[in-house]
Amino acid sequence: DVGNNHLVGTIRELIHIEGGFPSLRN
Repeated sequence: DVGNNHLVGTIRELIHIEGGFPSLRN
């Protein structure tokens, strides 16, 4: 599903951004 793949990609990007800024997890 193209829509699902786009959603997964967005989630992965958000996880990557959060991983780059661990201080924002608090």
